[in-house]
Amino acid sequence: MKTLTIPIVLFGLAVACRACLAAELLQDMEARGYAAIDRGDLAAAVRVFSMVTQHYPDSPRGYAGRGIVYAKQDQCEKAIVDFTKAIQLGQRESNVFHNRGVCLDAIGKWKLAIDDYTEAIRLDPNDTWSYFRRALSQDRVGNQDQAIRDLTQAIAIDPKNASAYCARGEIYEKRGLLREASLDYNATLECDPEMARGYWHLGRLAYRFGAIDFAITCFDEAVRLNSQSDTAHNYRACAHFAQGDYDKAIADCNEALRINPRFAGAYHSRACMRLSKDNFSEAIADCTEAIRFSPSFAEAYYTRGCAYEKKGDKPKANEDYAKAKKLGYKDEATDPTMLPSPSDNAGAW
Repeated sequence: MKTLTIPIVLFGLAVACRACLAAELLQDMEARGYAAIDRGDLAAAVRVFSMVTQHYPDSPRGYAGRGIVYAKQDQCEKAIVDFTKAIQLGQRESNVFHNRGVCLDAIGKWKLAIDDYTEAIRLDPNDTWSYFRRALSQDRVGNQDQAIRDLTQAIAIDPKNASAYCARGEIYEKRGLLREASLDYNATLECDPEMARGYWHLGRLAYRFGAIDFAITCFDEAVRLNSQSDTAHNYRACAHFAQGDYDKAIADCNEALRINPRFAGAYHSRACMRLSKDNFSEAIADCTEAIRFSPSFAEAYYTRGCAYEKKGDKPKANEDYAKAKKLGYKDEATDPTMLPSPSDNAGAW
């Protein structure tokens, strides 16, 4: 038996060496995959991580890496499959559950996303971004109280989390708690003076209360920081119109529609402005476009009804008024040529 000792030892060393080499190769391939992500070469990253899954099918790391790439490519279903496989193979880490939650969010499976964020938080109680994302999902399913608690916890973990302040402000505003909303929007900008959305929110509140000069100042900053924000251009257009600056108002509406040709809210804003100048046909055309992109846009039907009525087409006006009322429009005393109420309908950041 002694004669077998050396071969057995050598065999064991060979196996160990191969295992070490395999581990090093896996680590090297994984590093190459993440390097490709960092330089924006997502196609190369997919190829590398796919090779990892082929050569190391029992390793979760290739699936987790490829899931990240698919998520960046907006291929959420594929990403979910890969993250699930990584979890099944034992990679039960906070970031994997968080990433799968983000993808579930993106396809509207908010309750499943909440479950994943909850598991991510259980694994890492200081995971501020899982609290943040869970809050957004809770808000989407109507659990605003829980959403506020999650955002408050995210802020407690990271007092400089501007996004959490901003999101909490939005929920406060939806609940009519405007003072709390204003405080959070101001805190947003204290944490991140370059956050365009914070200026946009403050501008909206100012516009709502008739502080038009301050609203325009806020919208100017929002546009400076994010010139491609169609919603900021739309709101600034309405603020300029409220000040009587028709040309600037129309220019901002045109820019909003250049950025997003399907922005129903901007078509409606421009229709109100054109109606104020008795450009009835142009106002009708803009309202028709708004309705085409948002068929349940009650205000657009009402405004088009006003344009038809002023143009002398009472039957079409009555038809649009009836449609607006059916869709829930109630403020029939409103004159849309006075002070447009900006709509976020189909707008985006």
